[in-house]
Amino acid sequence: MSPATLSRAITSLESHTSTRLVNRSTRHVSLADDARAYYASCAEILERLDREELRLAEQRNTQKGILRLAAHPFAVETGLSQLVDEFLLATPDIRVAVTTISEPLRLEHGNYDAAIYPAFLVQDAAAICRPLIRSSSVLVATRAYLEANPPVPSSLDLTGHAFIDTRPSKWDPEYGSGRATGISLSHNARLHAVMNECIAVQLALNGDGIALLPTSIAQRYMKSGRLVRVLPEYELTDPVAELDIAFVHRRTLPRRVRDFVDHCISFFGNLNTQTDEYRVVHAI
Repeated sequence: MSPATLSRAITSLESHTSTRLVNRSTRHVSLADDARAYYASCAEILERLDREELRLAEQRNTQKGILRLAAHPFAVETGLSQLVDEFLLATPDIRVAVTTISEPLRLEHGNYDAAIYPAFLVQDAAAICRPLIRSSSVLVATRAYLEANPPVPSSLDLTGHAFIDTRPSKWDPEYGSGRATGISLSHNARLHAVMNECIAVQLALNGDGIALLPTSIAQRYMKSGRLVRVLPEYELTDPVAELDIAFVHRRTLPRRVRDFVDHCISFFGNLNTQTDEYRVVHAI
């Protein structure tokens, strides 16, 4: 800072406080007696500010503390437990507190550090949502259920069947979506139940109906034979189930959040590769 700039800053501060702060002469500059207590208070405040900024920087760059995570049921059924286990193994000084919810979410209120959630359900304008999964959907049921109930015609007439639907409100009929290639996910079922992915999987495995599930969830049950695909000749290109890692960017975003975001992207990137490989084998 040049002497002229410094002089103007001192004059401005003296005007603001209505107090002479500095004694000036052609050879010497000293602190005025009435300004000593003010100077000491300002110095203390700046030292405290420096200490707090250093503490925040250390906290931001240290893999310690609690990571508060909101998880959608879609995430629970797509390997959340394994994801968290692997993250904790790599960061033993971090604890993870997971809350499973499915309603629209706000992160800026401070209840969660991050969310594994569909982006359209995150309501923060400043939220950053990085994609993890974009999955097609399949109709599945147990073999026993299909053998005990009327055949499903090629027109996807679900008359006489229980339809277990995982489509959120984004895909409700009034929004003009919820359609498949050449067919409509229909409404002739004797029971049409809309619920989250966790419950839908259990009902399908219990033989309680035909479930519409994201392929990323259904694939392991189809590979094991616990569920079979209904109408495999139809490709369900819509609805597309989505999952993102969401967080609100802050100047002091803790390192544990940054590292968890990177871990999620890596974990689900590998999962997506496995899903794509399964789709190719299944199509053949």
